[in-house]
Amino acid sequence: MKKAVTLKVRFENLTKAQAVALVNMFNEMERFGYRGHSAYIGFYADGDGNFHPHIKHNLKLSKDTLEKYRETTLIYERGRRTHADVTSNEKKFPWTDSITLFDFDGLNIE
Repeated sequence: MKKAVTLKVRFENLTKAQAVALVNMFNEMERFGYRGHSAYIGFYADGDGNFHPHIKHNLKLSKDTLEKYRETTLIYERGRRTHADVTSNEKKFPWTDSITLFDFDGLNIE
């Protein structure tokens, strides 16, 4: 196992509902890790709505290096349509026309 690091992330400019959704997502990530379950976990980022976070972190990498790693970890990004009835109360996936997925497995960083 690689050396463990501590990542401190600070989100500013969130609504209470967005903060609760993010904490629930992080809790689910932790639960998956303890149970040995593998799956993608998502968060709906409504950028044309009121989701405009300011995110700060303690990771010591240049913007160029982070962008290179973004391209390495980006595994799926494309527009996607669904036949979900948006007027229905039933939640369906995906709720949006696009989805972006990242995976760290292929990233070899010491």
